[in-house]
Amino acid sequence: MCRSVNKLLSNEVAPGWALYLLLAITLAGYWPGLAGGWVLDDQVNLAPLANLGDDPTSWYVVLTTNGSGPLGRPLAMLSFAVDQFIHGGEVWSFKYTNLMIHVLCGALIFWLTGRLLQEHRFAPQRWWFALGVSAMWLLTPMQVSTVLYVVQRMTQLSALFVLAGLLCYVIGRQHLEKNRRRGLGLLLSSFMLWMPLAILSKENGALLPLLVFIVEVFFFGFRARPADKRLLIAVYVVFLAVPALAIAGKILLDPAFLLNGYINREFTLTERLLTEPRILFDYIKGLTIPSGAELGIYHDDYVKSTGLLSPITTAVSIAAWLIILVLSYLARARPVAVFFFGPLFFFGAHLMESTVFGLELYFEHRNYLASYGLFLSLAMLFYYLMQHFRWKKTFVVFLIALPATHAAASYQRILTWTSFESILLSAEQSHPESLRVHGELAIFYYNRRDFDQAVSHLDRVQELDPSSTSSAAMHRMVAHCLCQKDIPEAEYKRLQAGLYAGMVKYLIPGIRQMIGVVKHNQCPQLNVDYLNAIFDQWLHIYQTQAINNAQGRIQWWLLNIQMAQLLEYSGRYSLAIPYLDRAAALYPNRLESGLLKLRYQLMLGDLNGARRTLTDTMQNDRGDRPDYSEALRVYEKSLHMLGDGPTPAVPLVSPGT
Repeated sequence: MCRSVNKLLSNEVAPGWALYLLLAITLAGYWPGLAGGWVLDDQVNLAPLANLGDDPTSWYVVLTTNGSGPLGRPLAMLSFAVDQFIHGGEVWSFKYTNLMIHVLCGALIFWLTGRLLQEHRFAPQRWWFALGVSAMWLLTPMQVSTVLYVVQRMTQLSALFVLAGLLCYVIGRQHLEKNRRRGLGLLLSSFMLWMPLAILSKENGALLPLLVFIVEVFFFGFRARPADKRLLIAVYVVFLAVPALAIAGKILLDPAFLLNGYINREFTLTERLLTEPRILFDYIKGLTIPSGAELGIYHDDYVKSTGLLSPITTAVSIAAWLIILVLSYLARARPVAVFFFGPLFFFGAHLMESTVFGLELYFEHRNYLASYGLFLSLAMLFYYLMQHFRWKKTFVVFLIALPATHAAASYQRILTWTSFESILLSAEQSHPESLRVHGELAIFYYNRRDFDQAVSHLDRVQELDPSSTSSAAMHRMVAHCLCQKDIPEAEYKRLQAGLYAGMVKYLIPGIRQMIGVVKHNQCPQLNVDYLNAIFDQWLHIYQTQAINNAQGRIQWWLLNIQMAQLLEYSGRYSLAIPYLDRAAALYPNRLESGLLKLRYQLMLGDLNGARRTLTDTMQNDRGDRPDYSEALRVYEKSLHMLGDGPTPAVPLVSPGT
């Protein structure tokens, strides 16, 4: 029996055919999930696609105005734009593209793993183990919330280009002594081609040099001719050491660069650093133990660490990671080093999103690339056990059974993703204290005109977090509107009390919901003047306090813009203008306030005021939004043609905000 197992494992053709079968299984398993709709911030991020047309300006706007990261992630936005242009915004097509990227990443993992294992004693069976690694990576339940969550294509594309960069580095490294020109070309392409593509998809693509360095240490050990070794060191100095020192220097010289990310968070930098080691081990548990019950996109109920012993697992997790890092260093030149590659690769891939930057504590998509290292080390551990114990058959069965159980758990998660309702109801069971789950359920129910259910979830939100009082009040008003119920005065007073007490968490999404309701004439019972009096006084009194930091300034700006739009859709153009003046004072170079003010002044027949606004807005135009610049030119031409004539009956342009 052992002889037949060895013969099968040494076959290099069968694993290739088995890979096609694995990819087909992945496609079939994920197919039902393509029927699901948008979730969370999908529509917010992809809203600019609605104005996409044949003109280059609309494409430029889509590629350059996404605010998810400092670089705008233009390559990911380009892929969304292509989907929109070809398929007309059908959500199925976006998810289908995500799935295709997923299987392509799985194929790259197969190829990369086979090339890496060529460097060790795993070589005769490397393609079978590459298949096992690909199967675990493709089918683990934690990947579901990345593949079927449309905007996480940013994560997927970045991972795709990082994997391509790793593969080119490994192949180039293996050719360095045989064909130096080809080897150097492939090796340098990792840094000069694939890294920029990864970064332009999502910023953590900048971790590619670190991940390549980990591969070099554990699989190649800088074994090369002296000239090539010097070249490798120079490459790592330029692409790894210098950027790392630059970022460290930026943080030291400008702490606000880091600390501003924590202004509106519910945790401090210290608490984040204490909590993330625990979360990393939770990720590992979710990746290796095939269970999907607690997985998903709602983890805002994760208990943060407030001290080394609060909870006790904080100190244990930190100590465990320190031990792993020390042992990885000590074992770097020993045969057992390959077993430490996985944890170190996993840790390195999390270095940007799970350390000092003020991002949310827990998101499953951060493991999309990081999980590869864990699965590779797990496969190598299986091989070691097979070589040193007489249970070869058992380990082969286990290596097949583990991906199979992962596939079964993934399929259950995928079925949950066939509708947003099933996602929410599943999340409510596994995360009953998640504010986001109850908030999303409230919106879901009042859109279905189920008033009692909506209000019960809003009450639960306020109970879990009193700082969301004003937002809950705003959403209850929306629920009254959509369910055709009179809004009691107590709701306005609750909103006002929450605002003046500083309980404004999630207020912006609440106002956005109200804008949509008023825009579509679904809330005639709303006392707009009462609402305006509450917000106008509050925004005026607390403006100085709120704009002391960058995050507060942008939120205050957006609140003023939103209130202006709410008043616009209720026909109160003159009441909207003071909000726009406040917004313009905060950010003169953001042209939305000026463009909206122009429209309102024209609706009011104030041509002289419109001309003054046009002059001021054009002076502040830096040309970074061609669509806004074009809108200003349209206004200028129209006002010139009007002279002292009649005001146009309809707005000329409407900026996207």
